[in-house]
Amino acid sequence: MILLSMLLWVLTPGTQPLTVKGVVAAKGQMRIAVYNKADGFMQIEKAIHLQAVPVKAKGTVLVQLPDFQPGYYAIACYQDENNNQRLDSNWFGVPTEAYGFSNNARPKFRAPSWDEACIYLKDNKQPLSITIGYW
Repeated sequence: MILLSMLLWVLTPGTQPLTVKGVVAAKGQMRIAVYNKADGFMQIEKAIHLQAVPVKAKGTVLVQLPDFQPGYYAIACYQDENNNQRLDSNWFGVPTEAYGFSNNARPKFRAPSWDEACIYLKDNKQPLSITIGYW
């Protein structure tokens, strides 16, 4: 799988590879939001990049993000299994679709803070990986 990620990067220069692991259903779309500052983290309208990628297989989804400048970023993603463009939740507000964050930040009873999800990107050769899961 790592070899495939590297091959995709070679074939698509100028992109940042992201591997999303833990996909249990081959349906819907993987929705990704990238943020570059704490102010506005987890506010979709303040994301610097939004992307949706079809989920065609269980296991792993490979995503090619744009080539970002070196700096601090946080990534949030979820598998929109029913393609309604939102992270579904139950009556208690608990997500019912798989989700994950950069740095694999997963506090149990709240969304992660910027500091928990923040990563430093030095270049587009740096492999990124997020493991999604259900609450």
